[in-house]
Amino acid sequence: MGIIREAREQDVIKIKQLTDENISVNFYTLSFLRTIIDDPKQYLLVYENEEKEIVAYLYMFCASLQEALTILHIPVELLVSNGVLPETKIVVFKTTCTHKKYRSRGILTSLIDYAQKKVLQIDLHSILLTALQIPSEKIPAHTVLIQADFVPVGRVKHPWRNIEAYCPYCGKDHCICDAVVYRKELP
Repeated sequence: MGIIREAREQDVIKIKQLTDENISVNFYTLSFLRTIIDDPKQYLLVYENEEKEIVAYLYMFCASLQEALTILHIPVELLVSNGVLPETKIVVFKTTCTHKKYRSRGILTSLIDYAQKKVLQIDLHSILLTALQIPSEKIPAHTVLIQADFVPVGRVKHPWRNIEAYCPYCGKDHCICDAVVYRKELP
């Protein structure tokens, strides 16, 4: 069993390497990762295995709904039509990454559970995220998200097509996968 903790300055090289190998090369820069660690409105949670290796992480940040929609490439109408006001303060689960060798072991579930407790500690109650939907219509994180009581509220076509990052699912340098938007309200 591993442990979950907030990332520290000395973790950024490993987190970048994990991202480069499992998401896309240069998806995050070292300077960006350091900025996350130094910003009180951003959180980078890491999962360390028994050998003290970082094998997964979850990056989340606090924002207004309007700011989050811009960052996530989600049309404002999608959530406003679901009863969320643009000025609502929320937490965005922006990125999760798990080393291929450690997938399907419950690590993402553990990170989400820990992150939700953190969200309540900072006195916010609304979480928003987008999950990649590969061209075959499969959503790799769907089961984990549904088990954690996230609700799919809409779909966005090709939100990452203008971002230069290789996608291992569609095999393109500009991802053509769709995204499913999930939301959860905490008590």
